[in-house]
Amino acid sequence: MGTNKIIIFKKFKEQFHLKTFKQYLIEQKKQQLDNWQDLLAENEMLRIGVELLGKIESLEPSSEALIVGGSCRDILLGKKPKDIDIAGNVPIKIIKKYFRTADIGQSADFGITAILYKGFVYEYATYRSDIF
Repeated sequence: MGTNKIIIFKKFKEQFHLKTFKQYLIEQKKQQLDNWQDLLAENEMLRIGVELLGKIESLEPSSEALIVGGSCRDILLGKKPKDIDIAGNVPIKIIKKYFRTADIGQSADFGITAILYKGFVYEYATYRSDIF
């Protein structure tokens, strides 16, 4: 890795660790979705998923939850998401206390559970970093 790339990575890492991930994203330029309200109106799973984000974020003052993964890609590409994955900082044990959940094999060991909410299944994962 070149020196410039290392410096950029270190600056990003310093900035990232000084804030929550959500705060970092808010400060960055985001792609504007002019049709967001239309997407919510057309896709019940997405609309209820956004509602679920609010419920998760209301659990504790510092709680945060974000839609992540392939559903974000699909939305940006104009496709209908097949599922909605959520990542957040609320521990699985608290999620299980407030929501109907189901374990997904050994996924609980990795901080992943399924939230059963209003007829839909949302995979929820706690933030983590993978080191290779």
